[in-house]
Amino acid sequence: MANNTRITCTIFFSVLLCTNALSQFGEGEHQSGNKHMAAHHYSVVCTGNKMPSSVILTYPINEFRVQDYNFLLKLMPCLVMDGNVVKPSAFEHVLVEDFPGGVKATINHLGTRMITRITPLLAGRGSEIWQGAVLYEIETEPSQEALIYLGGGETINLIWGFESSIMKQDSVSALEQVRLPGSSTMEFTGGKEDLHVGLKTSGTITLDDGGSSNSAAVVNITGGSGYILTGFSEDKGQMQSLMNMDAIAEKQAVEDYYQDLLKSSIQTPETVMNEAFASAIYNLEYSWLEPFGWGECLHHWLALWYMQVTPAAEWIGQEDRSRSSILIHGMEQLNNGAIPMFNPNHQKLGMKRRDWGGANNFWAWQVRHYVKQTGDLEFARQIIPMLDRAIEQTLDEYDPDGNLLIAWGLQIGNQEDFV
Repeated sequence: MANNTRITCTIFFSVLLCTNALSQFGEGEHQSGNKHMAAHHYSVVCTGNKMPSSVILTYPINEFRVQDYNFLLKLMPCLVMDGNVVKPSAFEHVLVEDFPGGVKATINHLGTRMITRITPLLAGRGSEIWQGAVLYEIETEPSQEALIYLGGGETINLIWGFESSIMKQDSVSALEQVRLPGSSTMEFTGGKEDLHVGLKTSGTITLDDGGSSNSAAVVNITGGSGYILTGFSEDKGQMQSLMNMDAIAEKQAVEDYYQDLLKSSIQTPETVMNEAFASAIYNLEYSWLEPFGWGECLHHWLALWYMQVTPAAEWIGQEDRSRSSILIHGMEQLNNGAIPMFNPNHQKLGMKRRDWGGANNFWAWQVRHYVKQTGDLEFARQIIPMLDRAIEQTLDEYDPDGNLLIAWGLQIGNQEDFV
């Protein structure tokens, strides 16, 4: 019973430690409660809770930023009723929910139901090139003409800037360097760092500004349902390859992936608890940035400061991720032996940081838990020299008088932690 309790607590609290879990609570309780999010590696998506426009984002690539995403594409769903375009602020009823792997919005307006789903696809992880892909789906019942306005941007701060951003407006900004290879395909550059972005759709695309290379666009969807498949990359050729993916097959791959992942979820007699455990698992997945570790949270701090969730990964059968994260942090120790902190673009910048007193203690706890959980002696032999250096550095910095009473000072670790 004690072991089951420990597993339960570990998984449940991981949703608070590393994810956008606060977005599941009501509007107005917290800035993160105004949106729902999902991610796969470098592909991040967000849908507003009251105005259900969606946005495709990716982390900073070539510079250090911890709050501002690259804003690649806004998708604003609208209904056409009696010849008039009904925009998001006018929708009578909106319900935005997460599902394993993505975000769903259900809009009811004057007897018509419109459902949108946005899903990061399983692209980018394991690639040496910065890239990703997202599927956006829309359906109406009864069948109704729908328009999806497409616009661009540079950056967006989701925690402090969302409420005042274009995401809360019935409008879109111009896309940059737009090119229409055909009536159902489009290419442009997106985000502050000018990534190559391309999309294909089951509908038809028109530009707001005629033939201008800087213009917003609109996709017309008829027949009751349609999709937009978007790919982005720092390499134009790779972006075009992503546009050739089979949308139906890629969607099924995501569903299969999460179905398998959630086999590790705990089932209880309480539906709400089951949902919490499942949410913890797939939010942990959203935050995983191979091979370094887990981002702190999708909606705020875009950094891998403390790897406090390695025990949760181990409990759900992802010991390989825990091992990878611990080893890489150890192999990249600072010159003095301190454990570093990374950003999502660590492979690009190679930047190492050390804030809030460092991460030595967290890393040591990770090592201890992993070895006790797995009995991995090969790992233990490999990690001992790194652990010795981290302990030596800790004592040098926090035990200057050598009495083995470590004086952390006012803070070590998270901003809220005082040890």
